[in-house]
Amino acid sequence: MKALLLSDYGGFDNLALHDVPTPQPAANEVLVRLRAAGLNPLDNTLRSGNMRTMMPLAFPYIPGFDGAGVIEQVGAGVSAFKPGDAVIGMFPIPGNGTLAEYVLHRNYGPLVAKPEGLSFEKAAALPEAGMTALSAFDATQVTAGQTFLIIGATGGIGMYLIQLAVQQGARVIATAKPQDNDYMRRLGAADIIDYSAGDAIAAVQQRYPNGIDVVVDLVNQMERLYHSATALRVGGTLVSTLFGPDPSTFTAKPMTVSYVRLEPNVERLTSLAQDAASGKLRIEIGKTFALGQAVEALLALEQEHILGKIVVTIP
Repeated sequence: MKALLLSDYGGFDNLALHDVPTPQPAANEVLVRLRAAGLNPLDNTLRSGNMRTMMPLAFPYIPGFDGAGVIEQVGAGVSAFKPGDAVIGMFPIPGNGTLAEYVLHRNYGPLVAKPEGLSFEKAAALPEAGMTALSAFDATQVTAGQTFLIIGATGGIGMYLIQLAVQQGARVIATAKPQDNDYMRRLGAADIIDYSAGDAIAAVQQRYPNGIDVVVDLVNQMERLYHSATALRVGGTLVSTLFGPDPSTFTAKPMTVSYVRLEPNVERLTSLAQDAASGKLRIEIGKTFALGQAVEALLALEQEHILGKIVVTIP
């Protein structure tokens, strides 16, 4: 099979497409013939080596966690799937990534049936960003009528988070560039703060002097979150998907601070897929690449301002 291999930590010149043996499913494993792979910022973070102490890689490494395709083979003990089933999943086996023609899946990490009304490309854009957005949304405990600020709203997590908050009845404020305003409003944002014009948090404070009920920061981490928290009202909630200071150190005003991580499970991914297939949840694909262009896809993920998700198609 053809697969994108990373030979070592570092730049994009360490990535190349190769012919490698097609893996064979062992007991409790399935082999998926991929039709599409969704990219996430984590793919480039791992490639660069910035997380080598937390998530060390063994080389050669095939990047990619999100994918959609068709079951090719099943190993002994597998009863939930059969060859020919269309599926969506996260594929967490180290080095066994989705930027390849085939990928193995074991019985950890969610793998679910792809609804007929959902394309493979949109299905592949769903798992990591969608389930992270659900984790962040649950932590906000937002109620109808509250203000809900999303910092970094134009990416994959922001795309889903806007819609979840709007469906809850919140008034969503998004940070974005002026050229992204139409896109933000299509997703449901009621107000947009231009972060390219200067200090976006200062602009929020000027526009909302009584403070925001909920701030979800998808961009900043560590001490920079103190500044994001200044946009909150007294008793508001700050949620971050990245690392930050101890919540007890946010002492400028009473607030709730939560750090969330992706919580992958079958029920969450199934619900997201059904909502996407029914049209309740919108999936925006900003750019697609063929498998032979996978290096260019990862480069675009890091260097270009692309709305929504980047997807690699695998014929």
